[in-house]
Amino acid sequence: MDDIIWSQFPPPSEAKHIEFALSPLRAMSPIKTRSRAKSRSAKKSPTRAPAYGVKNYFYVSKPTNKSTTRKRNANTNEYDSESDSEALDTIVVDVLGTANNAILIDDDEDEDMIDAPAREELIDESVLEEYTPVNSLDTITSANKVQDSVSGYIFKSLPLELHQQIALLLSSDRDIHNYRFSCRAAREAVDSTIWRKRFSQTFDGIKDLDSVTLAKKYRYRCKVSEQWTVFDFKNLRGKLTREDLTAQRIFQNDTLELFRTLINESNAQINVNNNGVAVVDGLNMNFIRQLISNEADPRFKDIINAVLNTEVDEYYNNNDIVSAKKEETLVLVVQLILTPLSLHPDICNARVFHVDLSQQQAYATAKVQPLFIGKYKQDINVRWLLHTVNFFKFHLKAPVGEGILSQEYSNLEEHQYSQPWAGVIQSGTQKLGKYWKGVHTFLEDFDLYSLRTGGVGDIFSDQVETFQDLEIFFDEEKFPPQSWPAEWERVLQSNPFLAAAQTKRASSRRSSRSQALPDLEVKSFYGTSRCTKTAHFYGRIHAMPQQQGFAGFQRIVLIKCYTTPNGGFNHEQIYCYEGCVFPGGTIVVGRWWHTNDDPDRVDSLMGPFIWWNVERSGLGIDGNGDDAINFLDNF
Repeated sequence: MDDIIWSQFPPPSEAKHIEFALSPLRAMSPIKTRSRAKSRSAKKSPTRAPAYGVKNYFYVSKPTNKSTTRKRNANTNEYDSESDSEALDTIVVDVLGTANNAILIDDDEDEDMIDAPAREELIDESVLEEYTPVNSLDTITSANKVQDSVSGYIFKSLPLELHQQIALLLSSDRDIHNYRFSCRAAREAVDSTIWRKRFSQTFDGIKDLDSVTLAKKYRYRCKVSEQWTVFDFKNLRGKLTREDLTAQRIFQNDTLELFRTLINESNAQINVNNNGVAVVDGLNMNFIRQLISNEADPRFKDIINAVLNTEVDEYYNNNDIVSAKKEETLVLVVQLILTPLSLHPDICNARVFHVDLSQQQAYATAKVQPLFIGKYKQDINVRWLLHTVNFFKFHLKAPVGEGILSQEYSNLEEHQYSQPWAGVIQSGTQKLGKYWKGVHTFLEDFDLYSLRTGGVGDIFSDQVETFQDLEIFFDEEKFPPQSWPAEWERVLQSNPFLAAAQTKRASSRRSSRSQALPDLEVKSFYGTSRCTKTAHFYGRIHAMPQQQGFAGFQRIVLIKCYTTPNGGFNHEQIYCYEGCVFPGGTIVVGRWWHTNDDPDRVDSLMGPFIWWNVERSGLGIDGNGDDAINFLDNF
């Protein structure tokens, strides 16, 4: 196929045209072009020019009403322009009877060179068709028709299926578009079926959609991903005009909708890599990784680097309670859901900002910053959760000497890092995985009180033990729902509908008929946490409504009891936990407090925690949960 000669072209016209350089099997990017018009006095003899690594040039011309008479040189097949017409600089020639094809370019030193864009862009077919009438490759008169070579004739005679296979082997969308205009057969071959297959090579599949719809989805996703989009404007102050800002806000909305679609339709699977570690791998997930991690990629989106630095963050004061039901918080929810990727040590390692604000928020009381909002705790406090994630990301990934856990975190085995979810995000109450890594921090009493009552700006020294290894079990035979003590329910309110109903009855002076509570599935679980000390915990979990169009958020509560050195019950160390499970069930973020304290009081002992799901125990322990059940019986 290396000898293919692209020979049957309409003569160059004086009108606007699009140039493409085509190799036999691959269409290259647009080449440098010269000014098209010149006078008789400036005309020079054409000279041979470098072919830029390709053998032939292909013109797509838009015919005009102005006619031009051209004569063909019998030796070179070159068309000479008349004196009163405008000439194109680049002329396609096919020297018949010779082994080499010739590319003649008018070499005018005094003309400006216009560099074609280096960045690949998706070409809209309607634009191409504007400059390439459907019959432009067919309506060639006998006076200007160039005879096909044997290889050219063979190429044009290839069946449609083979043209489609060639198109699918091309590496970029632009190449496919260019190839489509190589001949009529290729044009007919590159249809919506090609773009459907292209979609399946790039994104996770969508059931029950026809080829035309998938082709439109593919083009839209490519177009949005290639838009230059910025979420953090701090380095662009004074450089963007009002029109630029308006355009960026439109691009941001498009990008957020793209992220929402990619996340909701992600269907990644667990595969084992070369190191024998199970990793979550999927087309949508890989596409998201590329968008948020590779800053050298023109498609890069700074949505993770811009945490707490977006325009939405500027709307609120530090102590404002920001519910996810507010329309403008979509960017915050997307940032929150991408936490499993953000925490991985290999990507998203830009500097963490606003550590002082995040520390103040992470240790705020439940009265100042409740974790859940609404009568039935149906909305998440998205900005508090984002501050808490930002707080832990600093301690896990900041350079050694700044983050209190960064050295230990960098030394963890590969299978102990956070990973995104596998499969499609499910709604409803879902069980959690068995193995988890976790950490919680605390402050000394004086520092904690000073942080809550003082001004913003001071940073206090956080205290931490080390990483915890946790095992979680769901077994209603061993831990049935009726085993959940009423006293625990009074403190933790594992069923918000029941708690709201009891509060209403207690505050009402008149007796009213009991109303049926909404059907809320609540699952019970238990487990063990191992660190410098061992603790057993018992909790409950239930689903939450969608947040900004994302299902999969859940609320979790638990009681955690530390043991004595001989395995007995330690009455002084019993703690309550309340947390939010992120969609996919791989991240839990929340707060803990001592059972003797009121989480609303400014002097209460409490702090933040984070858990992430891992493949297996970092301690090499594979328990069955019986230790926790036996401890509960004694408790």
